[in-house]
Amino acid sequence: RLVSDLPRTADGDAEVQSLARSLFNGGNQLHRFEKLFEQAPERLRQPLIEAAFDYLNSETLDQPQKWVARLAQLPEAARARGIESIARAWAAQAPEDAMSWAAALPSGESRAGAMANITSAWAAKDAQGVSAWVAAMPAGAERDGRARSLVLAIAEKFPREAWDWAVSIGDAGARVSAAAHAAQLMAARDLVTARQWIEGGSFTPEEKATLLSTLKPASQSSAPR
Repeated sequence: RLVSDLPRTADGDAEVQSLARSLFNGGNQLHRFEKLFEQAPERLRQPLIEAAFDYLNSETLDQPQKWVARLAQLPEAARARGIESIARAWAAQAPEDAMSWAAALPSGESRAGAMANITSAWAAKDAQGVSAWVAAMPAGAERDGRARSLVLAIAEKFPREAWDWAVSIGDAGARVSAAAHAAQLMAARDLVTARQWIEGGSFTPEEKATLLSTLKPASQSSAPR
């Protein structure tokens, strides 16, 4: 009755979305999704399933394949976000299983986003394990993407390893971008070493100049620690 009484305006739609989120109590009631969805009026169903995916995490993702099947219930515009929600939550539970699922997705931005999220979550949990997985991949755009995600995930804690992964990237633009990230974090600790990495790397003179121009010593670094 509450939903039917709300006007079909932007404000009314916002109220419906707020109601959908409140039914999950911050994610604590996500286990009630099926029952709520069955009982919900038509106008509430889309906001309800979008809110459910927003609350997915390693604790609320009880059966990953059920949530994979529920992706079809999301509107197309929200499906990529739903895929990334599953990827993050599943990666925190079982990263290799999550990666196998993501690798089977159709090529495109959704697949790339899912694999990037899984790589980052996996690296935070087991950097050595994900490094071995990426190392076993054949050269190509997909390996480059995973290597770049790995660099972003480990550079602050393991700058030397991140640098090695960055320079292994085949695509020139992605290689320079990843190398800049690793070098900048190293420069915050040791500017001399960061400069040595760049000057000794297999970059063009122009790329080296670009990379060197991004460096700041620790006293000037504004990067959050």
